[in-house]
Amino acid sequence: MKTDINHLLVDRASFDSLAILNDSTAIKGKYGVDTREVLLMYPKKGVKVMRLPEFFDFQGIPSADRKLRVCVNHTLIRFPNYLIIDPTYIKTVQITPKRHYSLLDESYTGELFLNIMTKDYDNPVL
Repeated sequence: MKTDINHLLVDRASFDSLAILNDSTAIKGKYGVDTREVLLMYPKKGVKVMRLPEFFDFQGIPSADRKLRVCVNHTLIRFPNYLIIDPTYIKTVQITPKRHYSLLDESYTGELFLNIMTKDYDNPVL
């Protein structure tokens, strides 16, 4: 699954091990991927990770809501298709207008977001 470390919504305790390969020649030979690094994740027995569409199916998110932009803990995700999610790590999924803004002129759009809250996030958005 193509992703990066910033798009993992997983509890490290759910994995037997995580390893990073950074030998691009070995990665290309073994995985057929031309990249600098590969993260190998070995989940514990019974742990299932999924991509966003499968997670939406798992959560029963209506198709109309799936068109909203995705936030994690109120932070907009620019590449939601890169998310890899352990559903046991998710506290709730909500529709909200609240999110962190990087630009002040974005703060009054009235846009709704599909926000995924992780279990380890406790800071509310003001």
